[in-house]
This record gives sequence, structure tokens and C-alpha cells, in this order.
Amino acid sequence: MIKLGLKWISVIILISCVLPIVALLWLARPLEKSAQNINALSPNHLIAHAGGAIDGHTYTNSKEALINALDNGFQYIELDLYETSDSNVVCLHSLEDYREMTSTDCEVLDTKSFLGHQLYGKYTPMTLNDAIKIWEERPFYFVTDKISDPKILNRYFKKNRDKVIVEAFTLEDYVQLERDGYIPMFSIMALNVRGLYLYIFNSIKYGKGIPRIVTNTYVSKYVYRVYKRLGAQQIAVYSLYDEDYQKIHEKEYLEKYAAREVDLVYVDFVKPNMKP
Repeated sequence: MIKLGLKWISVIILISCVLPIVALLWLARPLEKSAQNINALSPNHLIAHAGGAIDGHTYTNSKEALINALDNGFQYIELDLYETSDSNVVCLHSLEDYREMTSTDCEVLDTKSFLGHQLYGKYTPMTLNDAIKIWEERPFYFVTDKISDPKILNRYFKKNRDKVIVEAFTLEDYVQLERDGYIPMFSIMALNVRGLYLYIFNSIKYGKGIPRIVTNTYVSKYVYRVYKRLGAQQIAVYSLYDEDYQKIHEKEYLEKYAAREVDLVYVDFVKPNMKP
């Protein structure tokens, strides 16, 4: 009886170890999507990161960067949002970036101070309302980051919310943004295993696979595939590498993954339809 018991315990342990591995291998198998005739540099796959690079500068979120991205054919443009000390929303990645771009040492930032300095001495800072005016004149998919509170965003986006893609940092924001007519993307900026756990846990709360997520390039193609098998229909990817690396490898990453494992990629230096 003891030998039989040990035997069955061994079988159960073996099965419990093997089944998850088999399941993961099945989930991570190649997606059934042809790689033929894929244009990874199509504007359908590129998001101009923080307005896109201009004159070698990144993260400006400036008027000139936004117009330059539109002139270069971008259909998706991301602008970082920052709430000032007087409760206005402006296009800015961080206070630290503002200090660097303006050579100021401000501890807090109100709207007047924000607009009072040019970025790098020549670029025009924008409030969210300034950006929306350009967006209404020259429509594009307006991708936002840093603020996902629907109450704040609703103060500014009165119409065409189906053209506003919001990076949501909580499931609660994701659900409310969806109800309010935006296109939310659930943010999963985590390492592979933890990121998958967050996705699965929040999908259970959501009642189905969360259809749109944003993550980073530290995630392998196999994990992207698992996300897709679990219900993610659209995956957007940030690059977290430094600028020098991006300049060299941005296009290489796109040609490897865009339109295959990932759908949208935030880019700084690559332009739509650039030839290899």
C-alpha cells in the first residue's frame, strides 16, 4: 500500500509539473498570421512617442514635434500628460524633464510658468487644450500617458473619444474609460511572470480577456503570444532602452515584431514607411 501510494504521489507530482509546461508551450506557439507582405513601418503600427523626436531631441511633447509627426505621416501620436499646481493639464513627461529642457530649477510648476519657457530654447510647450486644437484640425489617434483618471480627461475631451487611446493604470480606470467612449489600454509595465499574473488576475475581475494592453520591450515574443492567446487583441509596446540604443535598433525591433507579436510600437526616431 505504501509503495502504491508513493507511486501515485509521484505520478500526481509529475503531471502537475508537466501540464503547466505543456500549456505554456501551447499558448506560446507561433500565431497564425502570415509574415508575408507585412510592412512593419506602416503608420498602422507606429506611435510617435511623446510627439516623436525632433532634431534629435526626445520627450519634448512640443507643438513643433507634434506637427513634425503629422507631417511625417504618423496616424498615432502619444503625448504625456502632467497636471500643474493650478490643476491644468499640460503636455509634459515629468518635472525633471522640464527642468532639463528649460535649464530651470522650479520645484512646482503652474501653467503660466510652464508656458513661459521654450524647450531647448526653441520649441513651444503645449497645454492639453493646445494639443486638442491641433488634433481637431488635423485628426489622428490621440494616445495619452501619465493620466488615466476619467474625471480629469473628461474635462478636456468632449467629443471624438473613440479616437483617444488612454493608457489605463488600474482596471477601474480601464472600465470607466471604456464606458465613457475612450479606447483604453491596460498598462502592464512588469517583468514577464509578474506581468502575466497581473493580466490574468485583472482579466478574471474584468470577466474576460482584456483586449488592449501596453507593455515594454523587455517582454519576450513568447509572452506576447501568451497574452494574445489569453484574450489580448492589441498589444502596444514601449521601448525602455536609452536613446543611443533606440537610434540603432528601433527599426530592427519593428521589422522583427510589428504586425506579428505586437500591433503598435512607440517610436522616437523611426518614421512611417522608412525603407530598410
